[in-house]
Amino acid sequence: MIRVSIRGLEIRNMKRFLGHEQEELYQGNIYYKGKRIGWYSDDAWGGCSIIDVEKAHREIIENIAKVYLAKKYPKHDFLWSADILFGEIIELTINAKFFEKQQKTDNKYVGEFSERGRFASGRVVASNSPKALEQYAKANNLTLERVFSEPKDFQLV
Repeated sequence: MIRVSIRGLEIRNMKRFLGHEQEELYQGNIYYKGKRIGWYSDDAWGGCSIIDVEKAHREIIENIAKVYLAKKYPKHDFLWSADILFGEIIELTINAKFFEKQQKTDNKYVGEFSERGRFASGRVVASNSPKALEQYAKANNLTLERVFSEPKDFQLV
């Protein structure tokens, strides 16, 4: 299993569950730099995420969110929150599982795309070359955000 982290922050033992409208939601243990610091869960009724950590860890998480998300969404400071950060970690974990499956085929590269950089427009495609991912982006008027070619690509700083 590929370890996924953003600036040392992880969700381990992630489980999928269904919300009140049967939407996919996630929960798991929060780790920071290898140490368990709390628990995370999406809210089954569409509210804010449940992030159960001590105040000192909450500040660390908020700081990570501001630094990491400011780079990804520089014009949208309303997205620089712990909820969005954990959503990124969950998405990255799902992409890592897809990447693992693709490694058993000829598709050794996985590209993450967006539609003109829009938030939550991510699309993930597997290919046998980075060049093919670039061609896919051009043909579909998408932006190739990231290319994953090895497990360490899922540990973001």
